[in-house]
Amino acid sequence: MAAIVYRRNNHVINLFVAQHLGAEHAAVASETRHGFNIRHWTEEGLDFWTVSDINAGELDEFCRKFTAALHPPPPPS
Repeated sequence: MAAIVYRRNNHVINLFVAQHLGAEHAAVASETRHGFNIRHWTEEGLDFWTVSDINAGELDEFCRKFTAALHPPPPPS
């Protein structure tokens, strides 16, 4: 498992990545526990978890941008 810590303003976003042991792809699952927003998704054999006290919309934006960075567009021909 790997853990990466990001900062957004005065908030911390923890991103955890681990090898997935099940289905290949799963949509983002959202939940809130004890005031922390949590997102989980599976992609390309990896499980991704983000946990933060930032608002749900900002965490969703972080997840979209992170996922987009995993799949950069091909270079122009």
